[in-house]
Order: sequence, then structure tokens, then C-alpha cells
Amino acid sequence: MVTEQVIYYNDSLEKEKDKIRYGLEWAISTFIQFGVVIVFSIPFGLYIESLIFLFIGGILRMFSGGAHLSSYYLCLTITSIQAVLYPILIQILLLYLYNNIIIIPLYLISFFIIAICT
Repeated sequence: MVTEQVIYYNDSLEKEKDKIRYGLEWAISTFIQFGVVIVFSIPFGLYIESLIFLFIGGILRMFSGGAHLSSYYLCLTITSIQAVLYPILIQILLLYLYNNIIIIPLYLISFFIIAICT
């Protein structure tokens, strides 16, 4: 409907109708996802961390070709759960498991993953 209005007021965009629709759908779904993540992360006090996770994850998905699920709602659900759950898990890890016995192996594993992937 919005795409039709854009084209109605600018006839020269008729050829770009699909691109306009795709861009509008992408923008609307992004705003919805940010809203969902904010609503579910505020009770944990981690909305900034969740939005950072969502933003960085979006950039990584954009440059890697994306991860595609079978439906928009499944994608919204899984990504929102990840964006809220991962900062919570990281906070728990940092608060309760922050000692050298846990941190040094994580550093070593991260180093080896980076070394193998590069």
C-alpha cells in the first residue's frame, strides 16, 4: 500500500516497485525487531547491550549473506531471543564465573578459533 503511494506520486519509480517494497518491508521489520528486543530486555536492565548485539549481528548477517529461516515470525522470534538471552548469559558469566580458571581457557579457545578461521 505504501509502495503504491510512492509510485502514485512519482511515476518514474514504477520500474523500481519491487525494490521499494523490499526496502520498506526491511525497514518496518527492523523497527519491529528493535521494539520487541527493547520491550523484552528492559526488565533485565540490558536493553543497551541487547541493541548492540542486534546491531552488530545485523551487520554481520548483511555482509555474510544473512541467515534465512522459513518465516518472518520465526526469524523475529529466534533473533529476538538471541538478542535478549546472550547479554544475560554474558552477564551471568562475568558476575559468577569470573576467575582465571574459566577466563583463561575461553581466551585460548577464542585465540585458536581466530587462528583457524584466518
